[in-house]
Amino acid sequence: MSKITSLTENTTPVGTDLVAMVDDPSGTPLTQKATLQNIRAGGALFAWITNDSALQTKAFTDGVAAAWDETANGSGSVGTGLTADAANSRIQINQDGYYRVSANVALSLSAVGNESASVELRYNGTRIPASQQSDGLVVNADATDGLLNATINYAFSGILDTNGTTGQYVEIWVTTLNGSNPTLASFHWQLNVQLEANT
Repeated sequence: MSKITSLTENTTPVGTDLVAMVDDPSGTPLTQKATLQNIRAGGALFAWITNDSALQTKAFTDGVAAAWDETANGSGSVGTGLTADAANSRIQINQDGYYRVSANVALSLSAVGNESASVELRYNGTRIPASQQSDGLVVNADATDGLLNATINYAFSGILDTNGTTGQYVEIWVTTLNGSNPTLASFHWQLNVQLEANT
């Protein structure tokens, strides 16, 4: 039998490929096979929160960034290192690693005067660096120009390196400008976090 180190390397494995494994090595060891997709699922860390139907509104003070903390009406998680906190509309990260963070947000802005708003993702209350997301998607609703409503459609996907300390979290934040302190509405938003690799 050939040594593993002398076997030909498969550089394009797929989820249905098989690998050898030892189940319960410290108890009753048993040599078994497993697909790559089942191995990945066994250690998967994934969490999501979403609002996909209910109309939600939140008042903002111009120039003051605030979390979009309306209660999620859907949430879930796989694995134990992530917590979907629907009540606070955030995902908590409790395991060190590199995480894929993605979000989709649709907000409706009704103008009183000339109003604008931007959306961004924050990690522990601090904006994720510009190298990892766009510099705040700004949409204007200008009553003086007859545009009384505008929709912010924001999408982001990037990698976040965390230190894994208990209580780390990711949230959606919004900032409004120009002095009319508007109320924003949303029918849909979603935030996802998935472990990509351990550190």
